[in-house]
Amino acid sequence: MVDTLTKKHVIPLEAFLDEPTFILRGVYSKRAYVNNVATDDICGYTYECFNTKTFELIRVTVSQSKPLVTSDEITDSLENGTPIVVEFDEAMVKVYMPRDAKTFAESITAKAITIVKQD
Repeated sequence: MVDTLTKKHVIPLEAFLDEPTFILRGVYSKRAYVNNVATDDICGYTYECFNTKTFELIRVTVSQSKPLVTSDEITDSLENGTPIVVEFDEAMVKVYMPRDAKTFAESITAKAITIVKQD
């Protein structure tokens, strides 16, 4: 495995993106694992979103018992032209190399997600 400067470090998301707001595109449940086997327990939700400045697509996982919004609410908001804009609290990026990959990947987690009120 190749070592990098980021190995074993977590870096604040704002080090990569200076605009902290995102447009939600999707939400997916994250299952808990025990001994590398998925269980039926939900341990959080992964939010797929676009940065409002760069339009880069990212996925951020938040440990929570229920999602901030449902997939249907996100779909409706996009179809109606009123996207849901959010911010993540304490979003952190961890860089890693998956076992079967030849390039690096990132995992982004946050403590919380909040809706940004639009004027």
